[in-house]
Amino acid sequence: MSRPSTGSLSQNQISDLSPLAACARLREVYLRRNLVRDLAALAPLASLPELRIVWLEENEVAADARYRPFLIRLCRRLEKIDTTAVGEGERKAAHAGDDAALEEMVRRALPAPPPRRPAAVAPAAPAPAAAAHSAATAAAPPGGAFSSPVAASAAASGRHEAVTQRGAAKGRSNVLSATLLLVRELAAAPDAEASLAALAAELAAARAGRLA
Repeated sequence: MSRPSTGSLSQNQISDLSPLAACARLREVYLRRNLVRDLAALAPLASLPELRIVWLEENEVAADARYRPFLIRLCRRLEKIDTTAVGEGERKAAHAGDDAALEEMVRRALPAPPPRRPAAVAPAAPAPAAAAHSAATAAAPPGGAFSSPVAASAAASGRHEAVTQRGAAKGRSNVLSATLLLVRELAAAPDAEASLAALAAELAAARAGRLA
């Protein structure tokens, strides 16, 4: 069901207009012969953006000399107040007035604008060292596990090469130690010179065989 656009409330001893603020679609409000006494009581009318006609004749407030200028400033789309239409000249004069007290009353009566949302603040750029550490941390998977097959393969290849290099070095060390031990034993033998010559010949023959 559509909401009413006209409020006929004349001759009801009404002094408080605040309930009207919940009827934002009202275009016409008739409040003749009620108990609205001052301009401040008209503030709820500012919450009616579609208001075109308001009739407050025979209320005490209508006798105030600022009654019409106040309503024109308060409700910018008003076309008629009581039985008199709002002319363009009257509208301009109302908005051009320099009555500071009236302007303050209008300012207080108008609905407060919605609060402005704070602007988002961009995070500060990290220092170069911190950025490099963050990039390395982001690149490394949790717990040292690689999620990429390529990364896992590269890591495994690196570990295999390291183990191979350590094994080769250890093998060379073992061969060198055995050779030195054999040389010392041969040097202590009675026929050391002949034994060393024989060892040299065997090593030369073995090398020649590998080269062949």
